[in-house]
Amino acid sequence: DVSDAGHGGEQFLRCAPCGGAAHGVVELCIHGRELFRTASCVACHKLGDEGNDFGPELAKLSADITAVEITRHILEPSLKIDEKYRSNTILTDDGRAFTGLVVEETPSEIALVENPLAMAEPVRIKKSAIDERSLAAVSIMPKGLLDRLTRDEVLDLIAYVAARGNEGSHLFSPDGCPHHTNALHGAGSNESN
Repeated sequence: DVSDAGHGGEQFLRCAPCGGAAHGVVELCIHGRELFRTASCVACHKLGDEGNDFGPELAKLSADITAVEITRHILEPSLKIDEKYRSNTILTDDGRAFTGLVVEETPSEIALVENPLAMAEPVRIKKSAIDERSLAAVSIMPKGLLDRLTRDEVLDLIAYVAARGNEGSHLFSPDGCPHHTNALHGAGSNESN
């Protein structure tokens, strides 16, 4: 439960460096970057020089957004959808229905990407053939993207996104992590953060 994560979610992530004692700080950031690719985040989101613009650019997330909030948005993609990334549902005069992200619009045509993960060419729809157009209430981002990852992989991915891809972030540092603090000061230490 991400609500039990602690102050702004940082305690939730501080165990990422402990998640695998064999991993160093740089390795955790690299692992997070690899997971950003393999979990298909790059299909829709840009972070650094990787990814696409079908969703918000993650390096530019507000500094106020915590790791817990990032996790909630991944778990519940429709929680809050920026209007710029809201899907459109289009019904055509021949009875076809399309739902996706408008990537181009001219006075005569709309280009719509139905599934960014499929990396298919946009569907082009003549505006004269549109019977109805509405904004979708559901995000184009699918639910369940974290389902196939282990707990440690989820922690590494969330830390990478919360750090905005910066390997120098305190999120990849063992400072403040109770497991590292105890290991550094003796297993019997009663220090707390």
